[in-house]
Amino acid sequence: CGSWRAVGVLLVALIGVWSIGSASPPPALPAGEVQRALTAVLVPVLIVVAGYLLWVGAQAPGGAFQAGALLAAAGVVLALTSEPSGRLCLWPVRALSVLGLIVFIGVGVAVMGTGANLLEYPPTWAKALILGVEAAVMLSIGTILPALYLGGEPPRPGAGDHTEDG
Repeated sequence: CGSWRAVGVLLVALIGVWSIGSASPPPALPAGEVQRALTAVLVPVLIVVAGYLLWVGAQAPGGAFQAGALLAAAGVVLALTSEPSGRLCLWPVRALSVLGLIVFIGVGVAVMGTGANLLEYPPTWAKALILGVEAAVMLSIGTILPALYLGGEPPRPGAGDHTEDG
C-alpha cells in the first residue's frame, strides 16, 4: 500500500507550514444551534465510516488514506465549531503525525529481523500487521490534514495564555 508515502509527503508539508510560524487563530465566531447539532451527528458518522473503510480496505479498494481523509474531515468540522484555544495541542499532534511512518518502518524492520524481506509478512500475521500499519497511517493522515487546514504550529503549552496586545 502506498498510503505511507502519502504520510511522508504530508508530514514534510506540515513541517514546512509549521516552519513559517505559529497559527494565528481566526476570529472566534460562536457556533449556532444548527451547526452544533450537525457537528454532533456528523462527526460520529465520519469516524464510524472511517473505521469501516479501514477494515474493508484490507480486502477491497479503500483503506488508510480514505479513512484518514474522513477523520480529517471530522477534525476540520470540530475545528470550525470549537474555541480557537482548544483546537490543537502540540505534542499529541506531533506524536500522531509521525505515528504512521514509525509503525510502518518498525514493522518492516521487525519482519526483516525474522529473516524475511522488507514487508514480507508471515502469512499467519499478515492481516494483523497490515491492519496495524494501516490504522497508524490513518491516524497520521487524520491528524496532519486538519493541522494543515489550521495552518501554523499549534501554540506550545502555556504560550496561548496571552495575546500580542499584552
